[in-house]
Amino acid sequence: MFLAIQLVVAGAIYLALGEAGLEKAAVSRLAAAAAPFLAFPIVYAWKFAAAVPALAAESAAVIAELRGRLDRTPVPPSRDLWIDPHQAWRLAAARRGLAVEDDAATAAATVFADLRQYASDGELAVRGRPLWPGDAVAVSPRKPVPTTHWDRHDFDGSAYVGTDAATIRAASTILCGPSSGDNGVRYCDLVLRRTDIERLFPPSAATAKESTFERCP
Repeated sequence: MFLAIQLVVAGAIYLALGEAGLEKAAVSRLAAAAAPFLAFPIVYAWKFAAAVPALAAESAAVIAELRGRLDRTPVPPSRDLWIDPHQAWRLAAARRGLAVEDDAATAAATVFADLRQYASDGELAVRGRPLWPGDAVAVSPRKPVPTTHWDRHDFDGSAYVGTDAATIRAASTILCGPSSGDNGVRYCDLVLRRTDIERLFPPSAATAKESTFERCP
């Protein structure tokens, strides 16, 4: 289009001034026609240099938006990190500075009492396999243990403090006091959410939280 305009201008000069006028204007016409072609590499290089940071900024904004959307999405329970009560006991005791090897009885009593309290308050997520009365083995998937379960049941701390993996796996919640109906259902193969343990047992805590529940004999 630019060249066509130059041809129209040159034709107008020729019609008005003839060949002599066209010859005098030839240099300026050629310069005007060549100017955009000579300037194109410079303009293209400038546009190309400006496009790279613009694309990078756009990509960073998209990534930030996607990361924010992902962070706002709740993590499914199955993809959370769950640990058994033995691991939870050792982790909580270590974060409180309790030497489980030297004073296991005290560490177990304080930690498991608080685990039960936190689970009852709904601050600690616990999952297990329902073990109905008379069932020798529970094969059902793990289910969230309701907070009301801890009104009548407790962790079998004496089993979890042991080192036998089979005993730890099979140990279940133990009954405290009378029970009837669904309250009599125990849970075995327990797991606790690790992030809850880390949140409820901060390293700065020097003493165990006083529990309102008494330990079962």
